[in-house]
Amino acid sequence: MQMIPELFKNSTEDIFTTLYASLADNQLIQQGNSPRAAQGTLSTSVTRLFVVSPVAWVIVGILLLILVCNALLFVYAARNYSILQEEPIGLLGNAALLEESDVSRFVSTFRQQHPNVYGMRDFIEENYTVVILE
Repeated sequence: MQMIPELFKNSTEDIFTTLYASLADNQLIQQGNSPRAAQGTLSTSVTRLFVVSPVAWVIVGILLLILVCNALLFVYAARNYSILQEEPIGLLGNAALLEESDVSRFVSTFRQQHPNVYGMRDFIEENYTVVILE
């Protein structure tokens, strides 16, 4: 009979697992004769929280102020109309009115002549005659 390396490897694996299981059963897992008595110390950790009254009252006051501000914010949001929910109808209407006017040309000319003026409406009301046609 010829020794094939694979047969030798498989046999070695089987022998090892069998010997290890037998050794573990006989030597490692043994029942004790009687329970042992031993001295020990039981310690439990205690976590303590120290509360300083002035600091606690300041924190409670700040939290109450935040609560009041949030309540006022909810009331304000419920009572006041938000432009964010509106469709851009007004903007489109103004664009349609100004489509064939010369307002855009006037604004660009004004910006070129007065580059440092940021309040254009106030400047025009002070320095020009504004007539509203009805």
